[in-house]
Amino acid sequence: MTSKIRVCQDFRKLNAATKKDHHPLPFTDAILDHVAGHEMYSFLDGFSGYNQRMMTTIFQDHLRKFLEIFIDDFCVFGPRDQHINHLQQTFDKCREAQLSLHPEKCFFFMPSGILLGHRVSSEGIAMDKDKVKVIEALDPPTNIRELRAFLGHVGYYRRFIHMYAITAASLTKLLRKNEPYEWGEEQQTAFEELKEKLTSAPVLRSPDWNKPFHVFVDTSAFATGAVLSQRDENKRDYPIYYASRQLSAAEKNYTTTEREALGMVFAVKKFRHYLLGYE
Repeated sequence: MTSKIRVCQDFRKLNAATKKDHHPLPFTDAILDHVAGHEMYSFLDGFSGYNQRMMTTIFQDHLRKFLEIFIDDFCVFGPRDQHINHLQQTFDKCREAQLSLHPEKCFFFMPSGILLGHRVSSEGIAMDKDKVKVIEALDPPTNIRELRAFLGHVGYYRRFIHMYAITAASLTKLLRKNEPYEWGEEQQTAFEELKEKLTSAPVLRSPDWNKPFHVFVDTSAFATGAVLSQRDENKRDYPIYYASRQLSAAEKNYTTTEREALGMVFAVKKFRHYLLGYE
């Protein structure tokens, strides 16, 4: 409940007559990769909404250095000894642009915190446990609408789930046109397995751009999956990103060699922004 006055208005006709101003939102994965792996965090919330174009323009000198912004969610990150200076520079820009922050939704000097549905820390990127608990408590979907909602929740965290496409195959099959909605043992098993994989998912480290990347690919007769990883000081690979997809009807007819090559092409395209220009 709030005592503040909020405007309730149907703006559909106004929106239809308004000239579109297309501006891309930042990729969630890119923001998380840049933010994770640091000592100190502060999370700020803009008072009322701001459009991304304006925020990108105002804070262009700070973005990717010690600040990331998604619409009106700010995250200041970096070394502990520089954090106050980074906050001061952020506040100075807010004053210059006359931007207000919501004090009740700002959190300062945190070793970790929630950003875009994920917990970021010096260890890397993890799922938001509160959101995972909500997914865990879901009952088996009884219709397509509920199934889409479940897959939407789980799919948001698919970068944490090894071979997600294979595990979810019997569920996504029910979304096909003219496919009868029949929930059986196979679907129940997949449903429970996806929830179990969410609770046991690893913390994904943020990429170290000074280290070489490793890509591992595995393709079956029905799907292909890949893991982007790097090696720690003990020369053990740790995961950065899991990716997978099901094969199309035509791709299932490929030879084993062709399917493996297809998997490598998929992996390189998926991880292109990590691999391009790096070892």
